[in-house]
Amino acid sequence: EIASSNTSAMGAMVEPAVRNDGLDDDSNGNALIHHRLNSEKMEFEYNLTENDLCSRPMFFKYLPKLFRYDHAPIEATACTIDMWARATIFMASIFLGPALLGLASNEAQSSCDAEEAECDDARVYGFKPSSLLTNIAIVAGLIATIMLPLFGAITDHTPHRRSVGGWSAAGLIMIKIIELALSQKTWFVVAWLQVASSILYQLHVSTLYAYSAELTKEPTQQSQFQTHFFLVMYVSMVLYMLEVLIPGTLMGLEDVGTARWAVLVTVLTSILFFSVAWKFLFRERPVLSIIPQGQTLWTVGFTKIYQSYGSMEPCVGIFLKGIMFSEAADSALATIATTYMSEYLQMDSLQIGMVILLDLMGGIPGTWLGHFVCSRSSPVVSAQVCLTMYIIVTAAASMILRGPEHQKWTYLFGILWGLCQGWMHPQHTTIFVTITPNDSTMEWMGVFLFACQILCFVPPLVFTVLNEVGWSMQWGLASLILFFAVGMRGLIGMGDYSKAITAANG
Repeated sequence: EIASSNTSAMGAMVEPAVRNDGLDDDSNGNALIHHRLNSEKMEFEYNLTENDLCSRPMFFKYLPKLFRYDHAPIEATACTIDMWARATIFMASIFLGPALLGLASNEAQSSCDAEEAECDDARVYGFKPSSLLTNIAIVAGLIATIMLPLFGAITDHTPHRRSVGGWSAAGLIMIKIIELALSQKTWFVVAWLQVASSILYQLHVSTLYAYSAELTKEPTQQSQFQTHFFLVMYVSMVLYMLEVLIPGTLMGLEDVGTARWAVLVTVLTSILFFSVAWKFLFRERPVLSIIPQGQTLWTVGFTKIYQSYGSMEPCVGIFLKGIMFSEAADSALATIATTYMSEYLQMDSLQIGMVILLDLMGGIPGTWLGHFVCSRSSPVVSAQVCLTMYIIVTAAASMILRGPEHQKWTYLFGILWGLCQGWMHPQHTTIFVTITPNDSTMEWMGVFLFACQILCFVPPLVFTVLNEVGWSMQWGLASLILFFAVGMRGLIGMGDYSKAITAANG
């Protein structure tokens, strides 16, 4: 069975029309299956074209215009609402970070005091406490990279995309509820929960990319969708920061108290928004393709990635190799910057939160600026300009932020980094969606997600190694420049963008 590797509950949801059921050796049976799958996909695409207005819930017209798409598939509205909730999930880790670093440092210091040893190089579980967040990123990145092909296979080869998206959202909420118990006794458990949360987050995102890539293949329209999604994400993050920072300041909360309050805000917000999106708006999606004979759900994802890399146009391969590095650096920036501000610049969680707030405020015009440059040139040129700025800003930060006396400059760099973050990823997504074949976008999205994820553990690993051997954290921050530079090389090397579109769809 197509879903034989899933849980029994999920397997029971597979419709008979997409099951092999003894037809593996029957060519006529397989032909019938392929015909049925193609019919289901054509019917779904027709519904997307017609917007399926009759299936919209009664409350749809009352949704704020920030979320609601009246003349687009209902999945566009669902993706927007889900993005709002996902933003709070991500932001909770920003406040958990300083709290975890402080609790780990306390335990390391207690161990030194108990042993009456020199505490200049205190360690906990064999590492410096300042390496905790980057170690979490390394472990989560490695596991997520291994699991992503399976996530993509579930999206492509089972009808469970909606179920996986809904249950992964529920799992993220449950993890946040447990994290409310953060304390000196539970910090190590909460640290491991960060790993689990990161993996579930990647599973959840894989379903969202599958839905969003189906909205349109027209470059400007896809850029508009992606820009709006990321704009909503940044608006959500900004409001979230205000909901955490203002009460936290008024109540005089320390790092652990601020982290608990931040997680509580996340729980309340995500329950509401995830419920609306996954219970009422996202629709079931038919199976995109059956699992080839001799393969399983566990192997087909890896096989497809290997075959896709071998069959793709050279320009696509060069582009993907570039974003492996630039997306890795971008995803690691929040973790590395949090560690840098907390340990090297001696900033508390409220100060770090203010920097992140400015970062998010910079991300909002960043999404607009990226789309503005894209509309007047191409998403490739827009991404190149963004990476150039990313390199300059990161180089300047590593030279100027030399100690606690330079804390005030972090607020400026927060805005500039936010501008780059809001700019880059929507352009990368637009480039990929438009230079891949129209009839296999979903199958290629797994390759895109894998490329974005495969090296995400490397920048934190480089930072950790430099930190453990005693190098200044300035070198760890500056190491991100190399990754952005390789990403730029990929964008330049892919050649003419219009020719890449023609090659993909001609």
